Amino acid sequence: MSIDDLAREASRDLRDATRLDVGTAWNELGRVARSRRRARAAGAVVVAALVVAAALGIRLVDPTDSRAVSPAGNPPSSGLPAPTGRDCQNTQISCGPDRTATIALRVPLHWTVPPGFHFPASGNGPTPLTVESYRDDGTEGVSVVEAAQAATAESVARPVLGVTSARSLARWISQRPFLASSPVREERLDGRRAWVVDVRLRPGAGPGPATCTAGIPCHPVLLAEGDVWGAWRGIESRYTVVDLPGAGTTVVWSWNLTGHAPGPTADELVGSIGFG
Repeated sequence: MSIDDLAREASRDLRDATRLDVGTAWNELGRVARSRRRARAAGAVVVAALVVAAALGIRLVDPTDSRAVSPAGNPPSSGLPAPTGRDCQNTQISCGPDRTATIALRVPLHWTVPPGFHFPASGNGPTPLTVESYRDDGTEGVSVVEAAQAATAESVARPVLGVTSARSLARWISQRPFLASSPVREERLDGRRAWVVDVRLRPGAGPGPATCTAGIPCHPVLLAEGDVWGAWRGIESRYTVVDLPGAGTTVVWSWNLTGHAPGPTADELVGSIGFG
């Protein structure tokens, strides 16, 4: 695909957005770059991003505003329509009936996506270790992260030594000084023991030492595939952590940007998950 083709495709996707700002644009383009860099020269994607940004005259916004971006990579920005037909053609995704899908992660993941969430996945498709689905309005989502590691609270986050199991990771998250946390509770996910903790940024914690997706100042929580997944003002998170043979410590991260805990539809999506 030529640079012009990349630019036209990115421009078409962005014009379909119901809400556009620099955070959403760079989230989406950043995910495009990551998903395509294995098959195409990264320089072509960068040129395409610059062309689209210049052509659209993207409006600058405060990147710390939770209304401007979604978490991943924190999750890339939603607000874009779910490209269901295209995603079902993704070689990493197998779509079934009744909104079921199998995602070829390191350990394959199966889920049933409720109406109101993007089917079969959000963004520009899964990576080898992650897949995400967001509400159509962009306020909530579920991200699955295989081979996750605890991250040091530094501007350049590093893996935390000694946090090597699901139980120890959930406890470690609950003890972060910048997070207000629920007690860690034991539940079941796909018949496996899972440890669950609900967290939000503690009042007065500040913007954080690191930078998450789209330039958001954040407090690092996890590392996966070289990305920082963190916490910042306005995001409520639930981490469900399991030990997954073949994929190491795996985190199912439910998040909400409205100041509330993830809701019952997100819980339904999490409850449908199976591995293998």
